[in-house]
Amino acid sequence: MTLNRLVLFIFLLVGTSTFAQKPTVDERLLNQFSQEQIKAMDAPRLAYWTFYLDHSFQIVAIPDQKAEYLVDLPTLNVPSKGFHAFSINLDEYQKEGAQLLFRGEKNMLLIKPMSQLIEEFNTYYQSSK
Repeated sequence: MTLNRLVLFIFLLVGTSTFAQKPTVDERLLNQFSQEQIKAMDAPRLAYWTFYLDHSFQIVAIPDQKAEYLVDLPTLNVPSKGFHAFSINLDEYQKEGAQLLFRGEKNMLLIKPMSQLIEEFNTYYQSSK
């Protein structure tokens, strides 16, 4: 193998392995963090915030027979369609978890308590190593 081919092979090998190590960044993170903040995040932190976006809440349909029992819940002025964890500030609801209604919809938002979310993330992260 000539020196040129060896250098090219090493360059491709290093470039490919470096590319493979960069995690995919969820575009929804840009609603909360700048591009620079995201680039500065280490792998566990980036994994946590991505997990947070997908697992910190659940949107469920409200059956008609249950709707009357839920009228006193706080309501959100954002639509459920396209909702994600950075659509509103969930901080005030995450200590104990919460249930919120989407105004004018038959959907509700179930926010997980932070302790449960962290436990689920730790399990997920340890199993993905």
